[in-house]
Amino acid sequence: PLSIDSMFIDIGAKSRKEVIEDFGIDVGAPVAPLVDFRHDAKRNLMRGKAFDNRLGCCSIIETLKRIKDSKNLNVNVVGGFAAQEEVGMRGAKITSTKVKPDLAILFEGSPADDRYFP
Repeated sequence: PLSIDSMFIDIGAKSRKEVIEDFGIDVGAPVAPLVDFRHDAKRNLMRGKAFDNRLGCCSIIETLKRIKDSKNLNVNVVGGFAAQEEVGMRGAKITSTKVKPDLAILFEGSPADDRYFP
């Protein structure tokens, strides 16, 4: 189990001052994550839940759009959306078992780890 001291909520702030003054959050304030997509134009910051999966899906869709009219593809291209990679690649295992690809190209995002404090 995680201790309270090791838990962090990433709100996209770059400093403690920004957290308190701009976001109105101070130590001990009750918070709950929003799960919808939001764009903060002032900070040029996107917020939302499951960005790695959402960006991966967007990348697959855009790739398929760009190659759909290609005349010289000598392969079948399949886009697969898979989840639960954090718990043993569950979605990817099912997809690969069904599709049986000779080659797979994966789009996966990385978590934000740019905290402003040590």
